[in-house]
Amino acid sequence: MESEAYTAVYHFRDDQLFKEFIFKIPRSQLLEHLRNDEPLRRRCFHGFRISNTAPTCQQILNAYKIEIVDRRNGRLASLLCADWIRQQPALASSALQSLRIHAEDPANANSWIDDVHTTLRLQTWEVSIRTMVRELAFQFPNVDIHIFVSIISYGVNQKAMQTLVEEELLRVANDPQILKKRIEDERAAAVANRIRGQHSRARVGVDREIAMVFPQSMEITSDFGGTVCAAADMDKMHAASAANAIHRFRVSINC
Repeated sequence: MESEAYTAVYHFRDDQLFKEFIFKIPRSQLLEHLRNDEPLRRRCFHGFRISNTAPTCQQILNAYKIEIVDRRNGRLASLLCADWIRQQPALASSALQSLRIHAEDPANANSWIDDVHTTLRLQTWEVSIRTMVRELAFQFPNVDIHIFVSIISYGVNQKAMQTLVEEELLRVANDPQILKKRIEDERAAAVANRIRGQHSRARVGVDREIAMVFPQSMEITSDFGGTVCAAADMDKMHAASAANAIHRFRVSINC
């Protein structure tokens, strides 16, 4: 694709989407494009010394938006889109599964983008995108869904595509059954996180207590499954204290 023929897809034109897009790409990668493209560097940051602090992310964002939207730099747009996809392998994998597209490496957009464009040229493309958006809405933020659809939709009417995604996300948000499931999933995730936190704190407590009970020279192996091994002449009081610590750990993880 020639740069002069490029027309920016909608996430490059939408200020909030573009900001979210840029900020999810590692700064090192954003700078790499400047270092590897001298004409780009001169246009965007003439006289700048590229470093870890300069230019700022906001300056890069502003310069890249002008380069892509106004100067129609399709090469830079493609490189940035590939960078973003590499940060979103789970989303890409779920989206491709929904579109019935096989990809050995979903994080490598160049390996499957042509297949996606083929799908979008079919008469059923709208149904495919709506289905994909609904499925993704259960797992990923709306902004990321918008960016992904925008990335894959080059050549499709961008206003129509953005409207379609917004309609489908709104439909999902207003569906009581879907809303109920999302709340249940979030609640289950919160409970799981709390339990993991309790387990972690309990393990730390047991480790500290066993370390206090036993001399440092004595080797202890604890698998929290009921076994404490030590030297044959282990002091019974020490063994009892270690067993009590492990018992408290068991109780804590069953709470």
